[in-house]
Amino acid sequence: MIRHGVNPQIRLIFSLTKMDTEDFNRAYVTKSLRITPTESNAPMLSKSRIINMPNPEIAEHELIGISILPSLSPPYQMLQHAYWSIDFLKKERWRLADALYEFEQTFREKEENILSIFKNNNLRADLFVRVFAESCNMPDLSIPDSSIAFLASMKASVSFDFYLD
Repeated sequence: MIRHGVNPQIRLIFSLTKMDTEDFNRAYVTKSLRITPTESNAPMLSKSRIINMPNPEIAEHELIGISILPSLSPPYQMLQHAYWSIDFLKKERWRLADALYEFEQTFREKEENILSIFKNNNLRADLFVRVFAESCNMPDLSIPDSSIAFLASMKASVSFDFYLD
């Protein structure tokens, strides 16, 4: 197959996010996993505000890691929940499976630690897959069964962001 233009790039971001407005011991997470996070933040007020919000519960469900603070009238202020995350380097890749392999090697044999950490801290695990590509030059985004099993063992949700030219 002949490929033209810019090669696609993939970046993975793994995040542990608090499911309520409290903080959690992010230093313990770092020590326990023996991984230095790219970002680690306590809960903080968002600079953004919501003007129109017909149903706060639906809005909070769609905005992962955000609580909408009560208010008598708009605009509604948001609280970004505490989180711990690691960003993998954005690399040229023709297969998502290669990026997932790197992710799995980083977290191999730490699945039980991760489960224990988020059971004890009311956290959720998320893997964000960011794809940067030309719309006519996409990488293979199939996820191997072994990667699905690995992500399931950590109870991680997976979401995709596409940045297309």
